[in-house]
Amino acid sequence: MGLRMYNVEFGDGFLLLGQAEHLLVDLGSIDHTVDFDPIRDDIRSLCGSAQLSLVLTHFHKDHWSGLRDQPAAHRLPAMRRVYLPDLFGLRVPGRQDAVAGSLLGELLESVVLDQKPEFTLVQLLRQVLPATGGRVVLLRRGERFTVDGTEYEVLWPRLKAKDITRRRRAAFRRFLDRLERGVEAPEGEGVWRTVSDLADVLLRDFAEAMDLPRQLDLFPPQLPGYQLMMERVSRLAQRMRVVYTLGGRPFQEQMHYYAKALQEDWNRVSLVFQGCPPGGGILMTGDAPKGVLKEQAKGAYGPPYFLDGYQIIKAPHHGTGSHFCDSLPPCEFLCISNGTGNQHYQKISQSYETTYGVLGRRTVLRCTNDRCEFSAVGGHCPGAGQCGGAWIDI
Repeated sequence: MGLRMYNVEFGDGFLLLGQAEHLLVDLGSIDHTVDFDPIRDDIRSLCGSAQLSLVLTHFHKDHWSGLRDQPAAHRLPAMRRVYLPDLFGLRVPGRQDAVAGSLLGELLESVVLDQKPEFTLVQLLRQVLPATGGRVVLLRRGERFTVDGTEYEVLWPRLKAKDITRRRRAAFRRFLDRLERGVEAPEGEGVWRTVSDLADVLLRDFAEAMDLPRQLDLFPPQLPGYQLMMERVSRLAQRMRVVYTLGGRPFQEQMHYYAKALQEDWNRVSLVFQGCPPGGGILMTGDAPKGVLKEQAKGAYGPPYFLDGYQIIKAPHHGTGSHFCDSLPPCEFLCISNGTGNQHYQKISQSYETTYGVLGRRTVLRCTNDRCEFSAVGGHCPGAGQCGGAWIDI
């Protein structure tokens, strides 16, 4: 087992190399200038006659944008399997809908930026995944999947209501109530009803495209079509812009806050998985929040547990300060996908070196950014030639 970490600036792209099958874990960037053609060419050349499968840890654009708009000359091989967090586990009656919450976040963002409503999840479910051609496998905590003879177990998401529910929070309920009153939408076209219906439409269309007949029973039988839903969303956005303009600065600041916070909630359903291929264990943390990883390290969720140590750990959320975690197990290599677009790089590389115990455990850091400033104080990052560049091999 080998690992290739691609430099996609602020984003993730990892290829776990096997024999008969390789596993691509995310491929995307928040930076629109990243050229994915050479990366896809490299993945295709490494595959050769081997098959390729995909793990998409969650639905932020910086984890899947490299999968869309693939020119024929630079197209990835068809996926054998596409592994996703279990979207349908969120559609249980009575639970907060993380899908609808994320859509609301993007709708709020379009309002505060005065732009046409666009949804990255729409692009993903309607364009990227149906084109892969592979079987879709939906995963949640405790489930396992096998790639090239290596069994991986899923540590997160757990998908319990308390893990994903924002509507339980009083502050959000007050904000949403004020927003609902302000838009004065016709019956059935309120804010939460609209994003919930859009979520149902997207997931219904996704289930049909992926041939998931059992999941289709989860959705109301009289859902509108996608185009009708988007017309409804556009009308709602116009009303919301009026509310935003007249709401005053405190309310506008709330809209800005929830525009970001609701979209970041995707991190709470990010896949975290581990496996023991030949050569040592590997832990892929996606963008899981540090609180989740800390509880996992304490064994608070019960089995499955972290291993005692790993050969490779992928640092959560590109090594940013908000997700820095000092509870990860020992490892031989700590991989940080932190291209120059990650402005938190310097603080976090030093934090992982000192707090995580890189020096004491002789862990080697591998960073897509080549500014290995911590090597000057005795760290183990090898510096130029092994950090930075188009990719890094472990």
